[in-house]
Amino acid sequence: ELLRARGLIDTVIVSSFDSRFLERLCRLADAPALAWISRRGIAPPPASLVRELDLYSWHPDHRGLEAPAVATAHGLGLRVFPWTVNRQSEIRRLLEMAVDGIISDDPALLTG
Repeated sequence: ELLRARGLIDTVIVSSFDSRFLERLCRLADAPALAWISRRGIAPPPASLVRELDLYSWHPDHRGLEAPAVATAHGLGLRVFPWTVNRQSEIRRLLEMAVDGIISDDPALLTG
């Protein structure tokens, strides 16, 4: 309701570790874009979950993320936004894997 009231439905991504929460949101007539968050060592969400929740993106922990997982997610139609990346060396490593964006506590790192 807050997103709707502020006209933000089309400009935000709601991400969660909790698939039940995402399932409730995807049932809304005007649901925002939804994302699955995963901890280190977790693969992209299964194709069935991507379809069921109409996921927009996958937000993996950047530590240990490798190119095959990014490619798998892209093959599922997901954008990949690793979190929380706060070193330029890691940003470069992830961009070489063709991630779609970076989640960081320090956006200034992304300009370098």
